[in-house]
Amino acid sequence: RGIQVLGSFYSTLFLSIIKLLFSQNCDGGKQELGAATEGIKQALPDAKVTGVCSDTYPIRVRVKYNDEILWEADQRALFRKYPDRRQQSVAEIEKVVRAKLAGA
Repeated sequence: RGIQVLGSFYSTLFLSIIKLLFSQNCDGGKQELGAATEGIKQALPDAKVTGVCSDTYPIRVRVKYNDEILWEADQRALFRKYPDRRQQSVAEIEKVVRAKLAGA
């Protein structure tokens, strides 16, 4: 199984079959990657995550399972400088991954 998190400089992370795509602008997209991965790992702790990038706009992050988008938001939702928004987004990612995939 796989989940995708999609964003502008898309990075793909496989967590079982979970892809994480995010923008790799200025800072390399590490904070968004880390935050989204945290939400996924909270739901599926043994998930294996890897990354791939692409430069497209708008700058969004998507968590996708096969062709189904499970979670999507503006990339700023995962920025460290917005801790409340980041915490809420990580919790939303965990919730949707757990609901859709934890029992699969």
